[in-house]
Amino acid sequence: KTANEDGTEVEVDVNEAADFIQIAQSVQKKPKTGLRIAGTKFMPLRTFPKGSGDDGIPTIFFKKPKGGGCLCVTNQCIIVGTFDEGKQQTAAGCNFAVEALARYLFSIQY
Repeated sequence: KTANEDGTEVEVDVNEAADFIQIAQSVQKKPKTGLRIAGTKFMPLRTFPKGSGDDGIPTIFFKKPKGGGCLCVTNQCIIVGTFDEGKQQTAAGCNFAVEALARYLFSIQY
């Protein structure tokens, strides 16, 4: 469900694959239906069009209650990792793993 401008809720179809493509084209533009991964809605926290370390890899950090994740876009890949605080996982560990993989793939032209 999503809210209209007048506050009423309506059912909408969410195409997560199309939303990821839109995000890959511009990490600063959030899809109309929000950021959803495997049916779970997340709230974008920080967006880095040039990467969190100015490495040229667009990155988004996102959150949900008791969890969150990181999304990076390389030349040919969209890498997504999530964490669940209930499983003793942390944002720092998730972000480090996703960004390290993205940097490696980016360095070999993926």
